[in-house]
Amino acid sequence: AHQQILRQAASLQSATPVAANRLSTSLAQLWRGFTLAPEGRPAPYQLADLFGARVATFLFIFAVELSQSFLPLYARVYATDLSDSPTPLLISLPLTVFTLTAALSMPLAGWRFERAGSSRTFTEGALLMTLGLAGTGLAWDFYGLLVWRVLTAAGYAFMYVACQSYVVAHAPPQKQASSGALFVSGLMAATICGPAIGGILADHIGYTATFGCAAILAACAGLMAFRLLSAEPMPAPPPRRPVRGGVVRAMTGNGRFMLLMLFAAIPAKLLLNGFLFFLVPLTLSEFGDSRSEIGRVAMLYGLAALFLGPVFARLADRFALHGLLVGAGGLLAGIGLIPVFFFPTTTGVLAGVLLLGIGQAMSISSQLALVTRIGRAPIEQFGQGPVLGSYRLIERLGGASGPLVAAGLAAVFGYPGAITITGLLGVVTATLFSVSFLILGIEPEPDDELSPIAS
Repeated sequence: AHQQILRQAASLQSATPVAANRLSTSLAQLWRGFTLAPEGRPAPYQLADLFGARVATFLFIFAVELSQSFLPLYARVYATDLSDSPTPLLISLPLTVFTLTAALSMPLAGWRFERAGSSRTFTEGALLMTLGLAGTGLAWDFYGLLVWRVLTAAGYAFMYVACQSYVVAHAPPQKQASSGALFVSGLMAATICGPAIGGILADHIGYTATFGCAAILAACAGLMAFRLLSAEPMPAPPPRRPVRGGVVRAMTGNGRFMLLMLFAAIPAKLLLNGFLFFLVPLTLSEFGDSRSEIGRVAMLYGLAALFLGPVFARLADRFALHGLLVGAGGLLAGIGLIPVFFFPTTTGVLAGVLLLGIGQAMSISSQLALVTRIGRAPIEQFGQGPVLGSYRLIERLGGASGPLVAAGLAAVFGYPGAITITGLLGVVTATLFSVSFLILGIEPEPDDELSPIAS
């Protein structure tokens, strides 16, 4: 019927062009409004279950976060089999291996999502994570623990990419921000609950049973995603004209982008992984705190990020304060860690965790906005997805060094000293970021381009 009306409209074109043009416009809107297929047959439309994606996100992040508050303590138990007094570097290896594997698995997970769709990618990741978490709780020795952490990290990457890409791909254009908030809210809720509940469980039922609970949660997340997420593979993205060297080379050749990565993005991940995930559990354990108390302290980071992140993001967008908030947030996060060496108490560590959460709530969302401004030319060439993916990859690879750096410092200066030096490192890099962008500006002037970094 629609095709017949179009033919009649075409026959009217010669008689009454103005009326025919209005009719053609209305018919085109009708075509789009009813989402007809190219052949003219109605195509059924199914609303994406974004709420289901949020629930699945909460479950698998919660499964990973259950062990964050005690993983270094658990690794230390296995490290004693290799040495009576295991070094901090040895204890840091399971966390480093997890972070590095997750970063390297993200591109593979994105490739898998484009070809298999969200449901299969998430389910495959859930299978890997379930096996990895169960194996972590039953590891036979330290080297076995490393193997199971690799498997867990690969599953984590698949599940993370599947959920995030599903939300981005299926959110209506007018609801991109609110749909993205669904994903972030599920992630942050799990980040808040996981460490505290995991610490309590480890105190009452032990490490092995707690990892068993995490494996069950990961399996439940996979079952839920299999039922709720669309099983259809995503259509292949339209090809873009390639640039020699690829998107990573294009971004690393951008001087401002590299300044942002070296002095803001990588230090933020280094503080998170080195301080919060590695030094906090070991330091508080040295102070005599229980695993449940360690979990409650770590929970403060998630609380600060959840409640203050949206506030700072709105301020940055409204008043164009992205660069200022990145610099100020980095300074605040670093300053909060410095007093721990001079006041080595649980309260001092708690204050450091809280200020880290506030500082990163100020800076993280603004960093992403700066990437889209600094990388405007590569985004036009490759698209926003590949550019942001490169940013995340470099950020995570740099963040994987966090536990190693913290462990090296702890071996020389002790845990409180390592926290203070890590904070000083954060202050120095945030200062360098602020000075660099005060001099250069966020975007180059038309007649004053920042020369690319030589490769």
